[in-house]
Amino acid sequence: MKNTQSEDSNLIRLMQLYIENRCTEKERDELLSWLKQTESYDPIDSILNNHWEGIMDEVGAPDQSREKELRNEFKLIKHKLKRTKSPNKRKSLELTWFIKVAAVILLFAGIGASIYQLKDRPATSVSYAEFKSEHGKIKKIKLADGTFVTLNSASSLKLPTDFNSKSRFVQLEGEAFFDVAKNVKKPFIIQSGDARIKVLGTSFNVKAYKEDKLMAVTVATGKVMVNMDAMDLQLKLLPNDHLSINKLTSEFTKTTVDETNYNKWISGILHFDKEPLVDVIKELNRKYDKKVILRCRSGSQQISGSHDNKSLEAVVEAICFTTGLKYTQNGDTILIHE
Repeated sequence: MKNTQSEDSNLIRLMQLYIENRCTEKERDELLSWLKQTESYDPIDSILNNHWEGIMDEVGAPDQSREKELRNEFKLIKHKLKRTKSPNKRKSLELTWFIKVAAVILLFAGIGASIYQLKDRPATSVSYAEFKSEHGKIKKIKLADGTFVTLNSASSLKLPTDFNSKSRFVQLEGEAFFDVAKNVKKPFIIQSGDARIKVLGTSFNVKAYKEDKLMAVTVATGKVMVNMDAMDLQLKLLPNDHLSINKLTSEFTKTTVDETNYNKWISGILHFDKEPLVDVIKELNRKYDKKVILRCRSGSQQISGSHDNKSLEAVVEAICFTTGLKYTQNGDTILIHE
């Protein structure tokens, strides 16, 4: 497949936009479509050899946060490219596609040693700021771009100190409600474990505690794109969409809900919607200063319901009533058992 000069120029333009994180969905799909259709890596190789200087002069070397972001995006692209090839062709094209993939990594991420030597531009270190909320506490933050973030208890938000200068990239561990300031030139990117969430301007809730079995995204306003690196999953969520992902099995469900139920925690209200008991116990330990221990053969019972500023004991009693379990209390420790 031979590129014309016009096609080559358009490809360069798309790659520049992609590196700068300014690609629209249509432009990204156009670039991906080109990669799917071409049977030769020569055009990419040509761009690497002849146009790299021009691209890097306009874009600059990606910082560490953008580099990680590009790596994650590339994993998804790599999966999609593999799926376009039929099994009987894969072996014969394996070397060609491997070289193409390597070239795309170099171009999109700018991390090859030879590229840095060519540019004589050492990688710069990036410093980060971190916001944390303690157990039982909720923290509200206003970011430099005007975005408001509410952190639930035992959560943390990490962002580069140059946030909003060239990109808007943050890392979340735990749960947070985001009210993102709109900026079509700088998508707001949230990385949480294997999940990457991309928005322009919207409000939504993300629950992604490292120790929990499930992670979830619930949209209040606007549109949210969710990518899961390990699952080759890319979904678009609209207002009242609720995406729940089982991190152990990679199974997911997308449902329509009342989104206000999923940010009730901001007002101190506990809300459970078919959550495994083991995850409910973890949430109780994050919210209250007492220790709750679950000791039974299975913790897979599903818990639903809202608890409006009730004491921990009242919540535990409700859980035991629903599941048929019992509890005993010794000081600040509550043991739930059969």
